[in-house]
Amino acid sequence: VVHGAYATPFYYEKGLRSSYYRLEKGQHINADEEMQANPFPSLFILIGGTAQSKIGGQELTLDGKQAMLAPAGVAHEFWNLDDTPAEFILIMFGEGA
Repeated sequence: VVHGAYATPFYYEKGLRSSYYRLEKGQHINADEEMQANPFPSLFILIGGTAQSKIGGQELTLDGKQAMLAPAGVAHEFWNLDDTPAEFILIMFGEGA
């Protein structure tokens, strides 16, 4: 469990990080306010299920095959209210990643 959900890294190298996340019902990614922002952009690609999110103070529901970019320094968090797991591909890139 990483940042509140199940994670499997794909590739971690200076300037590029990628991983798979599975968010079960009741799990909350970045619930801790101190963990909500990265100094580099983060791209979240939803590949299954539905997730609730909050990006830069705006709440959104992600479903289907949607993607969302959290720019560097912007707070972001995700949680799952559904019985079906939400599945993401996460790509973090740029200086500091």
